[in-house]
Amino acid sequence: MFHSNTYLSEKKYNWNGVLIEAVPRYKDILLDSEHNCFKLRDIAVYKEDDKKIEFCVNEIKGWSGIKSSLPGRENNKIIKVKTKTLTSILDEINAPKDIDLLSLDVEGIKGLDLEKYKVKMILVELNKDCSTEFHNEILKILSNYTILKKDVLDTFFILKH
Repeated sequence: MFHSNTYLSEKKYNWNGVLIEAVPRYKDILLDSEHNCFKLRDIAVYKEDDKKIEFCVNEIKGWSGIKSSLPGRENNKIIKVKTKTLTSILDEINAPKDIDLLSLDVEGIKGLDLEKYKVKMILVELNKDCSTEFHNEILKILSNYTILKKDVLDTFFILKH
């Protein structure tokens, strides 16, 4: 299993979660595997529900994503996917209002109501491919959080007390 924080959390820490995959070649591997979590196929987490958006599919693991958030990826295969906000997904599965850890691609944070769901820690794929404007927008959304750790791919935020 690769690039799956949900899988790691389930197997190592016995946590429950939600696994969402839009990339056709990964969804069958990830969603039909030994995950005990709630699974969603063929959607992208986005700032709005029920939109059809362009999604870049790249052969390199971890390089796929919503086209509008990935400048310079014009050579990727483009597919259309339906969207859901993270808040809608959490509502649909009756998620608890207090969440210990949320791990997501950068696009998903815009569709999360942080007033409704109190998330203690958030791991966001906020990497060098994100524009400065997009990066600053995410920092504004997460203004009640402190950056705990940042590496080449991910930024780990913790809720301020």
